[in-house]
Amino acid sequence: MSDYKGDGKLETLSFPGTDLELQACLTNNSLTIEVFKSGTCVHRVVLDHAVDPLEHAWLANLFAREDHVPIDQLGHQIDDYVSTLNTNQG
Repeated sequence: MSDYKGDGKLETLSFPGTDLELQACLTNNSLTIEVFKSGTCVHRVVLDHAVDPLEHAWLANLFAREDHVPIDQLGHQIDDYVSTLNTNQG
């Protein structure tokens, strides 16, 4: 097990010509990666125990997770939610 827990420093990767940005931060042994679109977080991944050794790491690719996040569907979900809001409530 590693003693490194992270310093909480935020790393940012921007993609010129787009409204996309990645932010990553390692704190308390967890790596948090956030995907931003137009300055708003649209996806967050947290890897707990990120700096701990991984037994049989050479096999990790066989079990790696891959998530596809259709941003257009997220937009539809937001529109549906907004349409249900009662703007007459305080």
